[in-house]
Amino acid sequence: EKQLERLTARSGFTREEAKTRIGSQWPLEEKKQRADYLIENNRDLAELRLATQAVLEKIKKQKDS
Repeated sequence: EKQLERLTARSGFTREEAKTRIGSQWPLEEKKQRADYLIENNRDLAELRLATQAVLEKIKKQKDS
């Protein structure tokens, strides 16, 4: 539902257009399983920044290894 709300607000699509777009993509669970990193965007901006910084640090460490 959150994905649908964001897509309609950001793109101006109708709910039906947004549902069609979302339906043509891989399911979210599939995307999560395939991702190297996952940042959940379901909290406030400060927590999102912290999570993003933590992933960035992991990437930097892997790069330096």
